[in-house]
Order: sequence, then structure tokens, then C-alpha cells
Amino acid sequence: MPSRALVTEVDIFEDGEVLHDGAWLAGQDGAQPGLMMQRTFLLGARYAQEVAPGVAMDRGENIGMGVTMETEAGTFTDCVEVLDTNALEPDEEGDRKVYCPGIGLTADEDAELVEVERVDD
Repeated sequence: MPSRALVTEVDIFEDGEVLHDGAWLAGQDGAQPGLMMQRTFLLGARYAQEVAPGVAMDRGENIGMGVTMETEAGTFTDCVEVLDTNALEPDEEGDRKVYCPGIGLTADEDAELVEVERVDD
């Protein structure tokens, strides 16, 4: 199997200005790959999303399942809720994210899905 580099690049903007930018490469400087989400959603499970010491130490905690999400784009059922926290910012509460079947990320803190466009393969 060929080796693959896993890269995460992040740019966070506020009012058109970059607040944070960063990139890391799994296997370099102690960085390891993390999980976006576990394959089997287990309520209460915690997992590392990013493992790059001193750069990105994001963690996920599964805090809700069977969630109904009402947005401008519609009502979605059987969604899951994840709390994302960062070990580099221990005083921060974290970000609540909701993922819905067939849609993906539907809510991220104050941002919510407003439109869904179905594309045929």
C-alpha cells in the first residue's frame, strides 16, 4: 500500500481577516492523524480529531443522537450532535456541531444550513 500524507489546513476568518491559520502533517513533529467522526456513533464517546502538539489538539465528544434539526433548508431527523473542544484552549466551552444523515454538517455554533441542493450522480 502506498504511503499517504495526511494534511489539515485551517483558515478562520472574522470580518474578512484571518484569525488563525495553521497546517500540520501527520508523522512530522509528533503529529498524528485524528478522526473526523467515529464510524459507529457511541453516545458519550470521546476521540482525538487533530493531534499536532502545540498546533492543533482538537477533540470530539458525542453528546446527542436521535436529534431533530430544524433549519431554513428543512427539518432533518436522526441527527447526531458533537461537542468539539481544543486542548490548547482549555478555558473555551467548545463548538456544538450537528450532523444529519444524507446532509452532513447542518449546524456549527451559530451557523445553520440554509439550502440543500440535490445533485444526481
